[in-house]
Amino acid sequence: MALPLVTPFVPFTGTAGAISSGVPGLFDVAINGRGYMIDFESRQPYTFQTLPLLRAQSDSGDTPGANSINPEGLWRRAWEEWHLGAGQADLDRETSVSQQYRTSKGIDPWERWELSLLPDTAESLDSSETNLRVLSAGDRLYVTDGQTARFTADPFAGTPSYTAVTGTAAADITAIASTGFRVMIAQGSSGIYRTDTGSSAAVSWITGAIDDVAFVKGRVMASSGNEVYEITADLDAAASSKPAALFSHPDSNFSWVGFAEGLNHIYAAGFSGDKSEIYRVTIEADATALTAPTVAGRLPDGEIVASIYGYLGFILVGTTRGFRLAIADANGNLTFGALIELGATVRAWEGQGQYVWFTWEGFDTVSGGLGRIDLANLSDERALVPAYASDLMATTTANITSVATHSAKRVFAVSGDGIYAQDTDLVSSGFIDSGLIGFGLPENKTAVYVRTTQDFTNGGTVTVALCEDDRGFSDLGSITAGTSHTFSANETLGSRHELRVTLARNGTDATKGPRLFSTILQAYPNVPGTSIAVIPLQLRNAVMAANGSIQQVDVLAEREALDALWLNRTLTTFQEGSRSHVGFIEELSWQADDKTDLPADLGETQGTAVVRFKII
Repeated sequence: MALPLVTPFVPFTGTAGAISSGVPGLFDVAINGRGYMIDFESRQPYTFQTLPLLRAQSDSGDTPGANSINPEGLWRRAWEEWHLGAGQADLDRETSVSQQYRTSKGIDPWERWELSLLPDTAESLDSSETNLRVLSAGDRLYVTDGQTARFTADPFAGTPSYTAVTGTAAADITAIASTGFRVMIAQGSSGIYRTDTGSSAAVSWITGAIDDVAFVKGRVMASSGNEVYEITADLDAAASSKPAALFSHPDSNFSWVGFAEGLNHIYAAGFSGDKSEIYRVTIEADATALTAPTVAGRLPDGEIVASIYGYLGFILVGTTRGFRLAIADANGNLTFGALIELGATVRAWEGQGQYVWFTWEGFDTVSGGLGRIDLANLSDERALVPAYASDLMATTTANITSVATHSAKRVFAVSGDGIYAQDTDLVSSGFIDSGLIGFGLPENKTAVYVRTTQDFTNGGTVTVALCEDDRGFSDLGSITAGTSHTFSANETLGSRHELRVTLARNGTDATKGPRLFSTILQAYPNVPGTSIAVIPLQLRNAVMAANGSIQQVDVLAEREALDALWLNRTLTTFQEGSRSHVGFIEELSWQADDKTDLPADLGETQGTAVVRFKII
């Protein structure tokens, strides 16, 4: 007696249907637990074929570029622009900006299409005072140092000579400002003393307590406690008492931290507790007086304002968490951009050209100094996020209290340490981290090569390191010559990779170093492959099984069972011999026999069912 085509099956314990105990042995193959014989005489052969991992790709641009490269070769991520600065954790997500990176130290990214080393710094004045400030006026750099103001014409000399300003009070200096020629020195309860860039002596100018003084939009502004003043006394006049307050904040605990000039207003910033406010002061139409300050904007609670600065139409606000840009409307009200989170307090600013330098203390566990903003390039215009990066650094983790430009070079003050000035030597080495590279998919990729192009005309060294899945950077090698080089990435496997490039200066001339032009990571994906099985199945009333027995087949029932699997895209199991594969029927076709002795009823038609089974 003939056995039934479909033998009793064992239910599949997952989600892929049923399996047949008749494979191997009785039948060639089984689909969803139903056994079949392969029609080896079919016009469609029984085949297995792997599917290409990469889809077809075309480049519709007019100019050949990265999209023109055949994707069937190694995948590539080129890194050749850096001028939008740091702050981006992912280099190649859809929302990423290709000209931005994660972080750098000792690297100058501002020259388009290249990287180079930044200047080093050298201590210009040693001091343990905590009220250190720097100010450039005329041909002098002024420094506040405890109760003494000092000046020098050359803070960059090997051994700078600083001259003390005589005539000031025996009180700590709290602020210093300049009109360019006149220099005003605030000394708390002792008021304001004045000097100029042609003198080494100071005299009392304003009596009464003054904590801060600034020169903005042609006016001298000052503050003490919760009060703001406009100092209108002539700068050549004899000493006089401070005027009545322009504004007294209703909160007696409110403290003012600084002033800034906008396009049409003066701004004053301060805080009480964890609440910070920025006030605008309007200049009367005849320019003879100022109106009382009114609130122009508030920071989120807990973000405490530490400094304010106006430059090129922007208001820059330093806080205990980093900084924000702000822009003013016609009435002087401020719209704040996103917080640039630095994890450090920004205490001072200095603008030159399109750049603004800001204090960046505790950059890492050993360094602090300056960061730089490029106001000509915003990495996110809607969020008012400017291009920024670390800049000059010193080996210190103390507070950075002030910054100035003197003779086109930067100088900054470090609380309890001293004054540091830009050096002629380059830093011994600097690094830049690309940010995570995922090639647009979360599966693993195997990194094969890292290619670099560079210029060693001025000597130096380029070192490349690679990190996978935050496991730490591993050096791939160093070079000291050649315009291009290929580093082996040691077939590093990971879902996300990151590049670190380190530049080191010339070993014999510390003023020279290499330039880097591009870095390319090449990898291939480790995505699980997909294959197709094309299976011609005998669907005839009687078939010879693998063991030589004749099996009866209900052709219509088998066709309907296969149709249901195809129609519903049911995940099921395809068995062939001792192997089994999970997938679904992607296509299904029917090839009727040319000759049959049976009635030509559709349900009795015999032939071959060709199943295209996609294995996943």
